[in-house]
Amino acid sequence: MLLSEITSNATSSIDVWGELGKLGLVAVLMGIAITWLVKQMSKKDKIIKAKDTQIEKDQEYIRDNDKDNLKVLSDLNQTIDKLIETQKALSDKTIDHQKNNTESLGKEIQNLKELIEVKINNITDKIDGK
Repeated sequence: MLLSEITSNATSSIDVWGELGKLGLVAVLMGIAITWLVKQMSKKDKIIKAKDTQIEKDQEYIRDNDKDNLKVLSDLNQTIDKLIETQKALSDKTIDHQKNNTESLGKEIQNLKELIEVKINNITDKIDGK
C-alpha cells in the first residue's frame, strides 16, 4: 500500500508539474501577445498623434486664411459701396446737366424762334412797303 501511495503521489505530482508547465506556456504566449498588442497600440497612438498635429496645423491655416479672406471681402465690399456712391453721384450730376442743357437749349430755341419771327416780320414789312 505504501508503494501504491507513493506511485500515486508521484503520478499526481507529475500531473501537477505538467499542468503547471502548460499554464506557464499559456502565460508566456499571453505575455508575448500582450507585448505585441502594446507595441501595435503604441504605433497607432503615434500615427493618431501625428494626424492630430496635422489637423491642428490645417485648422490654424484655415483660420488664418479665413481672416485674410474676410478682410479681402470687407475691403471689396467697401470698394463696391464707394463705387456705387460715386456712380450714383455721377448719375445725379448727369441728370442735372441734362436738365440744365435741356432748359438752356429750350431757351436758345425760343430766342432763335423770336429772332426768326422778327426777321420774318422785317422782311414782310419791307415787301409790303412799310
